Amino acid sequence: MGILRKTANAVRGFFAFAESFKEWGLIDYLKDPWKVHRGFTKEMVRLCEINRSNQKEFISDREHNSRWPFNRPYHGAASDKLALIRILHQYKECMPKYYFFIDKHGLLPLWDCPDDGSLSTRMDADAFVKLLDREKILVIKPTHSEVGIGVMVAQKKGEIYSINNEECTIAEMKKCIGQAYNNIVTEYVIQHDYARKICPTSLNTIRMLGVWNSETKQFDIIRSFHRFGCNGNVVDNVGSGNGVLVYVNTETGILERDGLINTKKEGDRRVDHIIHPDNNIKLTGLVIPGYLDMKEKVLKIMNDNSYLRYIGFDVAITDDGFRIIEANGSSTPTVAQVRGGFLKDKRMRELFNL
Repeated sequence: MGILRKTANAVRGFFAFAESFKEWGLIDYLKDPWKVHRGFTKEMVRLCEINRSNQKEFISDREHNSRWPFNRPYHGAASDKLALIRILHQYKECMPKYYFFIDKHGLLPLWDCPDDGSLSTRMDADAFVKLLDREKILVIKPTHSEVGIGVMVAQKKGEIYSINNEECTIAEMKKCIGQAYNNIVTEYVIQHDYARKICPTSLNTIRMLGVWNSETKQFDIIRSFHRFGCNGNVVDNVGSGNGVLVYVNTETGILERDGLINTKKEGDRRVDHIIHPDNNIKLTGLVIPGYLDMKEKVLKIMNDNSYLRYIGFDVAITDDGFRIIEANGSSTPTVAQVRGGFLKDKRMRELFNL
C-alpha cells in the first residue's frame, strides 16, 4: 500500500507540474523556472508582486492545495454551512436564524423555523412561501460553495415575488426552491448602517482568518479583510466579478490603504486608497464599528473549537453586534497573501509543515 500511495502522489505531482508548465509556457519557464516548480499561478505572481528574491516567502497555489484540507479529520465542521449551526449552538446570538434545509426529499425544518402546529419532518415549497410571506426577505445558499456561487435572495414586496431582484410568479418561486437541493434557508441579516450606505444590495462581510498558535495554545487573527459588493451584486465576493476587498488592520479594525477591485468581471486589480466604484465613498481609513468586541468574541469561538487549526469566519456587523454568516477551512492563498507571504510567519509554516 505504501508503494501505491507514493506512486499515486508522484502521478498527481507530475500532472500538477504539467498544468503549471502549460499556464506559464516554455519562454516563461526558461526565464523563471521557480514559478513552475513552485506552482505559482500568474494571478498570484501579479497580485502578490512575487519575484525571484521574495518567492520563498509565499506558499503557492499548488503547495496550498496539496496540503488542503488543513483541519483533518474535522474539515467538515469548518466548511459545511449546515454543520456550522451545530458546532456553534452555544452562540446563537452570533448567528442568523436557520429555517430550512432543502434536498430531494423536501424541506427539513431547522431550529429557528416557526412552529404554528403544522410542522412536519419534511415539508414542501409551500412552507417556504408561507415563511417568505411573513419575513418578506430570505436567503437561500448552498451548504458547500465558494465565492458566493448559488446564493439567492428571495423577496416579497407588496404582492410581488422576486429572486435576486428578478420578478417571478409563486409557481416559479416554488419550482426554484423545490429544486434547490443541498441548500439552507436563513434569515436575511440587516447589516449596520455604515455597510448599507456603501453597498445596500449585498451583505458586506469581514473575513476573520485565524490560525492556531502552538506556543500560546490559542488562536490568532492572522489576516482580515472587508468585502463589499458593487454594480448591484447580491454577494460581496471579489471572485464573483463585482466586488471590492479592503484589508483590515487586525489590531484596530481600521480599513487600510490597499485592497482589490473586480468590476464587470474584468479580473482582480490591486489598488491603493480604495474608493467604492458605485458611490465614491472612501473606504481607506474607515473604522469598523464594534470591531474590538467582535474580534474578542470571534477568538473565543475559535478557541472553543480548537480541534480546528485554521479557520476563517465571515462576519457581518449589525446594529446589535455581529453575525457569523459562514466558516471556511482556509482562504484563497492569493487574496490572503497580497499583504505578505505566509511563509514568513512561523505559525503558518507549522500549519503547512514547511
